[in-house]
Amino acid sequence: LRTSTGHGSPGLEMCSGVTEFLVQAPRWLLLFALVFAPWAYGSTRPWTIQILSLLLSSISLLWVIECVARRRRPQLPRAALVAAGGLLLQGWWMALNAHSSFIETSETFLPRTSLLLAPGSVDADASIRMMFLVSGLLGVFLYCCDLFQNPAWRKRVWVTLAVTGASIAAFGIVQKIGGEPVLALIWEPEKRDVTNNFAAFRNRNNAGAFLNLVLPLLAGLAFVSFQKRDRPWAKAAWLTGLFIVTAG
Repeated sequence: LRTSTGHGSPGLEMCSGVTEFLVQAPRWLLLFALVFAPWAYGSTRPWTIQILSLLLSSISLLWVIECVARRRRPQLPRAALVAAGGLLLQGWWMALNAHSSFIETSETFLPRTSLLLAPGSVDADASIRMMFLVSGLLGVFLYCCDLFQNPAWRKRVWVTLAVTGASIAAFGIVQKIGGEPVLALIWEPEKRDVTNNFAAFRNRNNAGAFLNLVLPLLAGLAFVSFQKRDRPWAKAAWLTGLFIVTAG
């Protein structure tokens, strides 16, 4: 890729830089999304859902562009590809063939032009918004199937999820100990509930479901760390994280 003078071709260097960006950008965006989703109120508020949907769509789009630019065929399980395609086809058909739109000001449903004999959603706007989110989720799911062929990035996603879960559990425990003053750091007065709030989750059941997903990841990291004789700090860190999530 270098000329006889020893200097690289500007065109080739620019092309290489763009390709490297397309490879790395969705990977780091994925790690950011894994941290953002639980900490942004569990991605349950309208503005957090919009940001999450944008992140997921960006990851999926950059991945597709990277595959096209490099003429690379992603490694995807056929079952996952067929299942995701079927869900997207059904969901977008229902959304685009919606029979009505909900008018919030008058609390009525306004009929829309559609194939009335075919199935369709009852609310076009809500269904389309949801399908953008679902499309992003399925796109990132397929992207992860391809990305996880790389052991280094598989480990980075694993560690990111474990650390994020431990941080949520730690903050939730601090909230339980600190009570109202700690809740006031992130919750509005009308949404504070010492019994039901946990960390960034308004409902403790949702927080518990999230921690249940993280618990085996931390247990796995703790187990792996004890298979190595060196790195005592890693053993202490993952055991501490496991204890915190279990306590949470």
